[in-house]
Amino acid sequence: MKNVVITALLIFNFVTATTFAQNLQPQGIEVSGKASVSVVPDVYSLSFSIEKRGKSASKIKALVDQKTDQVIRAIKKLGISTDNIQTAQINLRPIYNKGSIKLLGLDAQEKFANDKKGRAYLKQETEKNSMKIAAFEVTRYINIKLTRIDDYDRLLEQLVKIGVTKISPLSMSIAEPSKHYQKALAQAVQVAHQKALKLAAQAGVTLGKVRYLKENSYNAPIERVRMTSLRSQSYHSSQVSTQEISAEVIITYRIN
Repeated sequence: MKNVVITALLIFNFVTATTFAQNLQPQGIEVSGKASVSVVPDVYSLSFSIEKRGKSASKIKALVDQKTDQVIRAIKKLGISTDNIQTAQINLRPIYNKGSIKLLGLDAQEKFANDKKGRAYLKQETEKNSMKIAAFEVTRYINIKLTRIDDYDRLLEQLVKIGVTKISPLSMSIAEPSKHYQKALAQAVQVAHQKALKLAAQAGVTLGKVRYLKENSYNAPIERVRMTSLRSQSYHSSQVSTQEISAEVIITYRIN
């Protein structure tokens, strides 16, 4: 009797485990779909700084303000809206003299006898004016938002003429990346559906309804820029690299 009960339990456990394992397996046709769209960046950000040094903080700030006004006028002439210009950030940094050590001489505390050791030491003193401010450095940081790459080329030429030298690399981005991602996502679903239809046809079955759908990944665009070499001091051009926005899905279809 005990053997019969044990055998029945073993059979029950085997059937239960088999059923559980089958439920874990996808019931139908599982496919993945990938798609990507090429997008040209439409937002450009240019950052640069105007820097001056001098002994009078107020005078060098006035020089920086004057140079800033020249830049603003040049930007307006190019038809760029002043709403896209940020010039509020300014930095004032004092520059100190480097500390120096002055040796005052050698002082022997006692005479040196033939059979007796003596001691000597060097007396040093730091100059009192070692922490004195030698000059001031004023830096104004400017950030400009552009919507056309042609404006960057023309603006860069004007900045060089004005004398601005500290210019950061151009930053590129996409204004509405989610809109382009939704397009890629829809294409990924279509790719998966077409794959499922081909598999079903080869297997001699027809597709049923979708029983499982997963958005597998999201690849955000990476900001980048490709620039041509500077041919001359008055001519340069920039080329925009397209960016790929991709999407991937996993879909399981029922089999009719």
